[in-house]
Amino acid sequence: MRLREIPYASKLKKSATMRPSDDVVDYFKAMASAAAALTPAARRRAAP
Repeated sequence: MRLREIPYASKLKKSATMRPSDDVVDYFKAMASAAAALTPAARRRAAP
């Protein structure tokens, strides 16, 4: 059985724009830096 494209799928797709506040952006930046600090590669880079 071959897969075929759904002809109306492109009509179902809609773009959405989200504008997070500065607090939300700061929160995720802090989370990303905390997660990066836990990775072994980050520890090797920080080592003298």
